Amino acid sequence: MGESPTWDEVRELMVRRPKPPIRATVTDTSRTPPRRLHVIHDGLDGWLIEEDARIEMSAGKASTVMFDGRELAGFRGQHVSSDTHVKAMFEGHLMASIDEASGTVIGREVCAGREAWVVDVVGLRRDSEDRFRLSVDAEHGFVVRLEGRDAVVAMDDVVIGTLRGIAGMTP
Repeated sequence: MGESPTWDEVRELMVRRPKPPIRATVTDTSRTPPRRLHVIHDGLDGWLIEEDARIEMSAGKASTVMFDGRELAGFRGQHVSSDTHVKAMFEGHLMASIDEASGTVIGREVCAGREAWVVDVVGLRRDSEDRFRLSVDAEHGFVVRLEGRDAVVAMDDVVIGTLRGIAGMTP
């Protein structure tokens, strides 16, 4: 992985779009009992998030379908989302105050099979000085692990996809 980047370089990697398609299982200990979500993200605006019988399928602001195990609801032309804190791990620009946050790269590690920069960050939550330790994928900038005062949210079973174009088209 070479020489350590600065916080600004890691932040730029986190907010860079588009990312490649990614599939991961995310464990969130901020809730009791802890939650396990199966996430597929197209790297831009598409999401499929499953947790037990609950499903969210979204094409960004264009359309979202949610199923809670009993009721199926569709939303068109409006931004409807659940699990934004989980989505923010895949897409750093979704973190409320990432532009104002300050951080220090403290090392590197292998996390969920991915080379990652370990970063201590303050100011990710609006109007809060809570500290977080992030393990940020060194290649694509998604957060493989986030540790905070109240919880740990971590990915495992990470699979990075490839972008493919339709015959004759470049993605």
